[in-house]
Amino acid sequence: MKVILSRKGFDKAAGGCSSLIIDNKYISIPIPDDKTDLKYKDVNICGYNIQTLFDNYDYRGKHKIEPALEKNVNDKKIKLKIDTCHLDPNIEKGVFGQCDDNGSNAATHLKNQGIGQGDLFLFFGWFRKYDLEQHHFTGRDMHCIYAYLKVGKVFDLNNAADVKEAQKLYPEHPHIKYMSKYNTNPKNPHFLFAANINDELISGSGIPSCGRLNLIVEKDEETIDNPSTVLTMPGMSRSNWKLPMIFYNCGMTYHTDTPTEHWFKLDNNFCQLKSVSRGQEFVIPKNDEINGQPDKFQNDEIIKWALNLIKKNIVKPKQ
Repeated sequence: MKVILSRKGFDKAAGGCSSLIIDNKYISIPIPDDKTDLKYKDVNICGYNIQTLFDNYDYRGKHKIEPALEKNVNDKKIKLKIDTCHLDPNIEKGVFGQCDDNGSNAATHLKNQGIGQGDLFLFFGWFRKYDLEQHHFTGRDMHCIYAYLKVGKVFDLNNAADVKEAQKLYPEHPHIKYMSKYNTNPKNPHFLFAANINDELISGSGIPSCGRLNLIVEKDEETIDNPSTVLTMPGMSRSNWKLPMIFYNCGMTYHTDTPTEHWFKLDNNFCQLKSVSRGQEFVIPKNDEINGQPDKFQNDEIIKWALNLIKKNIVKPKQ
């Protein structure tokens, strides 16, 4: 199993502000996308309607408005320039699409890393705590892991048979419904990663192969045995992560070229990672794939950490 830390949701370039944490629930806002016809008013996450959250947001100088947003000075409301969105990953359906588009090589990167059946995506994004009564942000900027997906099948959307099967299973997914708008060059890789919804994360665990996570443990209360879904170190900018020492120089892609600029030991239990600002898919390879020297790395322990993180923080389905 490979573990992939996959950046998703609103950011400064796509959306202009953070996603929300409401009552310890991660409300990851899908990025604006004029290629789809899915409107924010038709998207509900963890019981919250996204358009309603936008309509009620009161701009009080709490956050700089980026180019993707417009501010109505008279009523202090924020509205998106684009009211349609890219709902991906779709955690409830257990599916996630990736392609090379607009200069991104994310799909090529996943292909080169051999991501496939049995590998585990941990989806993270930019979040802040949000006061629903006062309608504004209250907390600090943080990167947080809000959901996960264990790959059960990979659909190659350049393969006619795979496309036909995916169209039957996931007709509303943007990489299927609007496939031609994303796959503008058939030579570029284009994939759909799907969980097997009848499968368990680990056999006998009772944990589904795809799901959402909560904010249960604050970062300053984290222990090795009780991990937090917050990545960002207390008192630091959101790209500065505090991770268990098993991550130190673990071969995570995008962070291996100049490791001394990215990785720092904090104590015997934790290290600091200065994560890169761009890049979507940070892959932690298996032990036997890192320079042929598995004894120098502890990636099996990272898998155990990821499974424990999910177990301790999963949003339990309603009975």
